[in-house]
Amino acid sequence: LEEEQILLRIAEMGEDAAERYKDENPIFLRVKDGADKLADLFEASAREHGLKFETGTITVKSMDGADTTGIHTVTQGYEGPDMTGRKVVLVEDIIDTGETIAFLFEHLEQYAPTIIKTIALFAKEERRVVKDLEFDDIGFIVQGFVVGFGLDFDDCYRELKDLWLVLFPPYPEDSE
Repeated sequence: LEEEQILLRIAEMGEDAAERYKDENPIFLRVKDGADKLADLFEASAREHGLKFETGTITVKSMDGADTTGIHTVTQGYEGPDMTGRKVVLVEDIIDTGETIAFLFEHLEQYAPTIIKTIALFAKEERRVVKDLEFDDIGFIVQGFVVGFGLDFDDCYRELKDLWLVLFPPYPEDSE
């Protein structure tokens, strides 16, 4: 996918969120680090369409290279406004197996939000393990292991402006 297509879709998602969440003052919760680029653009679009919201962040690790480990660790706890009695919208880069989102739903219950929703820029339907998840918005359905536009492989390739399919081995050659 080219950057232009991705940017257009994010703008649409922000506009849709402004309509969907109007009068609710939700908390958009960035799932770092992959969702930062999406969240910046998504929030700008929602704000441009008149939505009032607050933001928070949380960092969860569940990947080892191209593999999902099945073990989820909060590496940076929740930072943001009080969630008690509030609508929280997880802003995620990609939904792969669904296990990270399921983990976050359970983890965030301790903060007593009224409801937790999810938007994601990319989703992989063929890898979904947790089938009973519902999403407010998905930008694109993708297949295979992809990098770029915020998605990485072992902290590489996140800065690519387009989305690329990885053919293994994906490591850059040594410059020596």
